[in-house]
Amino acid sequence: MTTASSRVDGGAYDGLRVLDRSTRLAGAYCAKLLTDLGADVVRVEPASGDPSRADGLDGLFHDYLRTSQRSIISDADRWERGADIVLRDEPGPSGALVAVTISALGFGGPDDGLNRLHIPEAVLQARSGALMGHGHMGSVPLTVAGEIGEFVAGAFAALAAATVVVLSAVHPNLVFSSSLVTGGDTGAHLALPAYLRTTGNLFNLTPWYPGWFAGMPAYTYYFIVPDFLAVLGSYVVGFAVSFKLVTLLGSFLMPWAAYAMGRLLRAPRPVPVALGMATLPFLFDASFTIDGGNLFSTMAGEYAFSVSLAFAMVAIGLMGRGMRTSRGYWLTGVVLALT
Repeated sequence: MTTASSRVDGGAYDGLRVLDRSTRLAGAYCAKLLTDLGADVVRVEPASGDPSRADGLDGLFHDYLRTSQRSIISDADRWERGADIVLRDEPGPSGALVAVTISALGFGGPDDGLNRLHIPEAVLQARSGALMGHGHMGSVPLTVAGEIGEFVAGAFAALAAATVVVLSAVHPNLVFSSSLVTGGDTGAHLALPAYLRTTGNLFNLTPWYPGWFAGMPAYTYYFIVPDFLAVLGSYVVGFAVSFKLVTLLGSFLMPWAAYAMGRLLRAPRPVPVALGMATLPFLFDASFTIDGGNLFSTMAGEYAFSVSLAFAMVAIGLMGRGMRTSRGYWLTGVVLALT
């Protein structure tokens, strides 16, 4: 085992174990982003060594991608069984908690038989339609310099990995069971959406609720949007599953809302992806359990706070875009109202 340099402990992803079995630049860049946030990344190399070690400039590009990572040439399956995330090129069974597969053309369909590991960047840009906006009519196609497609794919893979880690932490088998959530204040919050469901009138969002005091209009003191979504979903997947999905909605949306905020504010790459990934340590922060936003607070009943926080980040991004372009104020107001 070798190491490019000593890993710095104490990062946002400190304690997250990642095994990189991928062979393309996208996987390497995904691993770099996870490493930069403190994850312990182990790279699986061929016995002859990673070819990028010998690529020009004395392997500086390899050092850029692989700094603070360890590497192995054997026992990859054993390492995978102890990993939280594994990055790879092909789908299949995995011993890791989360498996992230990154490929050039996906799996299935007419491209399934193509060699996904050695497709030139120019071909990928052409197949994606990106070349339509470059060059002049009647002239040869012009590609974007560098391997931009690989970097973009790696960035989204890192963001997807963060999202799936959140999903795995809430036990999907229980989410889709018929049980109800009762942790903390959540049991009390079940009453109102269940009552809203039994009234059967989706156009009356504040029916008279007799369960508190001498009766009062429902949702006088609470956010109605998540519960209304739970009622709508109950007509499709049943009330128990729908309520649990909405309870987790804010936590799932948060990484992508942070990413959208960065893009709307025109933050330079990779800041938008870094913002999305930075929500993971916040979601798993155990220093508070009821103040709202993190998973502990959400499981204790503050799920409306999590949904509002996700919408708030999008609203901030829309506000920044509106100030820059003087357009879209109405959309900003709608999203802000959802908070």
